[in-house]
Amino acid sequence: MKLILPRALTHSFAQVTIVAMLCVGAAPAPFSTMAHACAFDLTKPERTSIDWILEAETLVLARPNPQNPYSYRVVEVLRGDKDTDQVPLLVHTLNRKMLLLNPDDTVLFRQDEDQKWIQVAYNDRAFNDLLQITLANVDMWKDGYHPSRFAVFEALQSSPTPRLRELALRELDKAPYEMLRDLEMQFSTQDLLDELWTLNGYPYQPIRVLLLGLSDDDKARKEIYAYFSRVEKWDNANNIGAFAAALIELEGTAGVAHLDKVLMSNQDQPLNKLLGVIGALAVQRGVAAPDLRQKIDHVLARMVSSRPETAPLVAQQFSAFSDWSQQEPLEILVRERRLMTAADFMVVSVYVARARGAAPTEQDTPEEG
Repeated sequence: MKLILPRALTHSFAQVTIVAMLCVGAAPAPFSTMAHACAFDLTKPERTSIDWILEAETLVLARPNPQNPYSYRVVEVLRGDKDTDQVPLLVHTLNRKMLLLNPDDTVLFRQDEDQKWIQVAYNDRAFNDLLQITLANVDMWKDGYHPSRFAVFEALQSSPTPRLRELALRELDKAPYEMLRDLEMQFSTQDLLDELWTLNGYPYQPIRVLLLGLSDDDKARKEIYAYFSRVEKWDNANNIGAFAAALIELEGTAGVAHLDKVLMSNQDQPLNKLLGVIGALAVQRGVAAPDLRQKIDHVLARMVSSRPETAPLVAQQFSAFSDWSQQEPLEILVRERRLMTAADFMVVSVYVARARGAAPTEQDTPEEG
């Protein structure tokens, strides 16, 4: 299907996912198939304004009522009851001032499941272009993350409007990792670094870190290595999965070796820290070249052999991608009865059983030649 763009935008817009368990502290289900790119995030809202536009049953544009500038009058019903004529909310002071200065602007509202009205966005000219794109592509965008949606927000990285650049960042956070790796980066490394540890930027730290990993920039390398130097002796490390994925993206096998040195071969590292790192290894193995896959396999095999209590984490993370490449080292633990609890034995045994029954994946099929 072709992306539908309003005529005014045809010249202004250019044309795997990470499992939720990568969040430190998340409690993974043994064989979850959930795989969202926002899975590294700990505190950010799940939905963007684009999601609300796609999902809302009632969607209207409103302006202050000429007879009462503190109340809203509906000027257009985009979806829902065409007789809707007002939004029973007071006009926010900032909105009132902006709307007074800009007579073509409106406010976009939706009704939630409890029939409460909620503002989705201030609808100025820049956002209205995006609104029209979204409405024109509802059928393509409402299920999954369509490449055309990614293309729109890839282009918005360079928007002159700060709130659209922020929206682009949030939307890229939802993209499958394989898609994200093909991003034509327009966010500068310095901009990503400047917001990495700020109060406003922290909820979106994971996507910024992943983008740093795609930057191939020495300033990004310095930041990522510094992070691991800091957290090496910490009991907890938020967003460690995103930092691990970025390090591997930047450094390849050397990145895996560094993770092994500072974390995975250290017998004293808490399991909750290793959870995110193992998740990053699972993500990267799915998109890796053969030499990197071999390095990941070697490090994981050595880790589960020396610390059998890490085996369930490997089983959980890799099963989320239906990646059965860790069958051999985990099967050894089952066969030698080295798993210490019934729960660990069950999780690993189920992974091994499913691996036996799975057809060889393309990534593990020997290459000809």
